[in-house]
Amino acid sequence: MFMGKQATTIWQFPRASPKRQREGFYCAESMSHPAKMPTYLAQAIILTYTDEGDLILDPMTGIGTTVIESSKLKRDAIGIEYEKKFLEICNKNLALTKGKLGNEGGRGMFIQGDARQLSEVVSHKFDGIVFSPPFANTLAGSSKDDVKKYKHGSAGKDYGDREDLGQIGNLKHRAINTNENNTYSGEMFKVYTQCNSVLKPKGFMILVVKNFRRKGEEINLVNDTIHICKAAGFKFFQTCIHVLNGASFWQINHVKKTPYLMLNLTEYILVFRKS
Repeated sequence: MFMGKQATTIWQFPRASPKRQREGFYCAESMSHPAKMPTYLAQAIILTYTDEGDLILDPMTGIGTTVIESSKLKRDAIGIEYEKKFLEICNKNLALTKGKLGNEGGRGMFIQGDARQLSEVVSHKFDGIVFSPPFANTLAGSSKDDVKKYKHGSAGKDYGDREDLGQIGNLKHRAINTNENNTYSGEMFKVYTQCNSVLKPKGFMILVVKNFRRKGEEINLVNDTIHICKAAGFKFFQTCIHVLNGASFWQINHVKKTPYLMLNLTEYILVFRKS
C-alpha cells in the first residue's frame, strides 16, 4: 500500500471485452449495466491501495465488481446498492464467485441501501472505499432510439428510473453548492461525507471518474469531484490516468451530434485519504 503522496501515474491494460473479463464469476444479466468498472482496473486499484484481509466498501456497487474482485484478491468487501434489480444481480455474482473460490477468497456481502445514509446501513469501519460515482443527469438528451441502439444487453432501457430523484445520476449538475439539496453536487457531498464517517483514519477512498458531455458541453466532473471531496473532509492524495482501449456507445453517439468535441479516451482514478 502507498504510504506517501504520489505523483500522477498512467495505467493502461490489455484489451478484453466486458464479457470475457467477467466469464465464470458474473451472471449474464450483469451485462445489462452500462457503467461497469473493468475488472482489471478494479483489481489494480485493490492491489495498490489495500492489503490482504482489509475490509473494503463500495457504496454504489452496481453489479458488484469491487466486491467480487476483492474476494478474488483475499479482501473482504461490502457493496451497497440502491436498486433492487441490481442487488439481485450482485447476489447471483457472489454465489458464482463463492462457487469458484470456496474458502480461498475473501468474504463478500451486498446490502440494499442509499449511499447518503451509510452510517444507518452499516456498522463497520472500513480500511478502504472503492467506487465509481455516477454522472450527473445521466440520461439527459438520450432519445428512445439512442437507448435501443445500445447493444450491451438491456442497458440504458433498464438502467435506473428517469423519474426517480432518489437516483443521484438523474439530478442536474449546476454550479457546485454542497449545501443545496436535490442537485448532483449537494447529494454527492452527502455521499462523500458518509464515506468519510465510515472510513478508518488514514484509509483511502478511490474513485473512478470521467468527464462527460451534456448538450454540447464538456463537464469537468473530475475537478468538481475533487472540490466536493475536499469539502467533505478528505485530503487529495493522487491521480492516476486510465487510458481506455475504446469509447463508449454513448460517447460515440454524442460526438456524431457534436463533431467539434473529440472522443475522450481517458478516465481518472482519484485517490483521497482520511486524516
